[in-house]
Amino acid sequence: MKKILMTITALGFMAAMGFSQPFSLKIGGGLGFISGGDLALGIRGQSDLLIEQYGAVNKFNFPRKGVSFSGEFIYYPWPHFGIGIGGGYLQHVQESTVSHSIGLLGSMNTTETIKPQISAIPITLNLHWLIFLSSRLHLDVSAGAGYYSTTLKWNYTNVYSVANLSGSEQYTFEAKKGGIGYQAGLGLEFSVSSRIAVVLNVSGRSASIGPFTGGTWTGQGRGDFAVFNTSGSDHSFWFYDWQVGNRLYPLIAFQADQPGGYNSVNNARTANVDLTGVTATIGLRLGFGR
Repeated sequence: MKKILMTITALGFMAAMGFSQPFSLKIGGGLGFISGGDLALGIRGQSDLLIEQYGAVNKFNFPRKGVSFSGEFIYYPWPHFGIGIGGGYLQHVQESTVSHSIGLLGSMNTTETIKPQISAIPITLNLHWLIFLSSRLHLDVSAGAGYYSTTLKWNYTNVYSVANLSGSEQYTFEAKKGGIGYQAGLGLEFSVSSRIAVVLNVSGRSASIGPFTGGTWTGQGRGDFAVFNTSGSDHSFWFYDWQVGNRLYPLIAFQADQPGGYNSVNNARTANVDLTGVTATIGLRLGFGR
């Protein structure tokens, strides 16, 4: 990855100095959507469990929508075809809360809050096909592969009370994992000068990242029921099915060992985060050496 970043920097210096070969720098930002994979399935399954088994009236939300920023240096050895090396940043984060009652006759009031955060730094290599629709309007078709360095953060808080007693628990988790993904894009470019164009771009991505193991974590308890403060670096992100009657609820867990030990636990395995999705951005293309 360091070699790729050094290459991008070198290309940037050559472009800024007016290097004689045809280069472009494309930058942009916008809105993205991801499918989420096991993380999204587990959040939805936990919501269904709380609604159907404990009478919750609302649900947890997965951060499907997020922000995306990108930059790419493109070298055109031929007028219509180019090779691009790029980088970027995407982030998806959302906090949601569900309240319900558990215990005999709903004696314990519970409020659970989750805040999942997914961020990724992609380093991409793309091939570009530049189609000239007119003297000012161009179509950029691109496709390639990339390395997606991904960070998963999970923040969970549970506040509960029964009679005159109350307490709270908080758990945080963070782990990093990289993986290979593939992307393709379609950009509409409108030239405002010989070296500047406004770019509207839509791109698709396929990247499933995992497993997230060896994550750092903290656990805290406060109140009348339990007081503790623990931490470590041995937790993993898990996915499993929890059986209640004839119904299977897909759930996620953050712990050291694979979920098990109960007849109701099925299909336990390490989980993934799926970055597959669509991104729409607006930005600029700056041309050099043309």
